Amino acid sequence: MKDIQAVMEDAERSFAGGDYPDIATTLRNIVATSAISQGVDVDRFNSMFFAGLPSDIAEYIQASSRVGRTHVGFVMLLPTPQNRRDRYVIETHDIFHRFLERMIAPPAVERWAENAIKRTMASYVQAWAMLREAREFLAQDDGRKAEVSHMDQISRFATLAQRNHVALCEALGGFMLRASGFAGKGASQLGAPHYEDFYRALVEKQVDTFVRDISSRGTIASLRDYWDDLPAFRPPMTSLRDVDEAGTSWRRRAIHWRGGDRPMWIGRI
Repeated sequence: MKDIQAVMEDAERSFAGGDYPDIATTLRNIVATSAISQGVDVDRFNSMFFAGLPSDIAEYIQASSRVGRTHVGFVMLLPTPQNRRDRYVIETHDIFHRFLERMIAPPAVERWAENAIKRTMASYVQAWAMLREAREFLAQDDGRKAEVSHMDQISRFATLAQRNHVALCEALGGFMLRASGFAGKGASQLGAPHYEDFYRALVEKQVDTFVRDISSRGTIASLRDYWDDLPAFRPPMTSLRDVDEAGTSWRRRAIHWRGGDRPMWIGRI
């Protein structure tokens, strides 16, 4: 991993604003596995060659999208002759690539999973606060727009909660339900959950917990600081990978016993 990281850092080094280095000492080609397909943002890639079609179509799309970000680039597929799948792609090249996105398997995500709803609560709160501040700013006279209070303050939420606890709960809860598509789409309510009472009660309970917690905070700190200080629910997501709890890794070591080598679990890393 250290070697891979060093190569990518070298590839990401920009030549903008300076003289081009000697071509004999410049990184010109990278031979890589699927490690190049995700999480790589290098605008210097302008050509890519596939040694056979990757087994995963999503990986094929991810890797090929690394090319041509700043300048015009090209991708070339070098099929493996003995691979029947590669030969088929060459025979149906146009239609295969025309419907490429449709061949990606859908992710196993349940929209109305209870933990997923709880995990996005903080993001709904921040979206509601941003939109409320924007509406107040637009409604204010031009000469008094600077007087609009910022909604990214804990004290602003606390004031609203102390003024009318029920009204704030209803405003936040209603926004979360609408934003999540709770009512569904159209007359057929497409996408609405089957157990409406359960999800409505879940949102109302979480919102009430949040409003009670933030109303007791006597601080003028920003809302960003609130998420770092034992909030009512988990902080906003910053990445789609931000979903798992931290785990503990154990290593296995062979300990010599009188009767021979006996493996056992020992130590924690």
